[in-house]
Amino acid sequence: MKRKKQNISTVHTSDELAQLDVLRRERTLIPEIIFCENKTIDQVLNITSSFYKTKQFALGSRCPESYYPKLRRHFPSILINESARCFRVGKPLECQSSATVGILAAGTTDTPVCEEAAFVLNKNYLRCRSGRSPSFIEARRTNP
Repeated sequence: MKRKKQNISTVHTSDELAQLDVLRRERTLIPEIIFCENKTIDQVLNITSSFYKTKQFALGSRCPESYYPKLRRHFPSILINESARCFRVGKPLECQSSATVGILAAGTTDTPVCEEAAFVLNKNYLRCRSGRSPSFIEARRTNP
């Protein structure tokens, strides 16, 4: 059985640190997300800048709090969710799904991970809001 070749387009950062999959959203509905943990601030800035120049959008997760001031200086319109440790540069993406997602946590320790998931979903194609429990976040489809 032959697999269908997927249309993948990559952009290299200026320091060749990363190959960004700029067509991931077209294939999967979820864009490339920059995993900031274990990267230096300069690496995060380079990757974010490269992706933003190509798609006018960049999304980062697991971003250390110490990076926020420098990110804000480089991207004045950046949206940072400190409890989720995530950021978005550029306008929110247009809704491409009618999915409804519920995010549950086993306890308060899991809340940051739930916040991260809600941030990523909300900044891509779903509207998220807090439920009755602080460790429950409900995601609802954004109405056009």
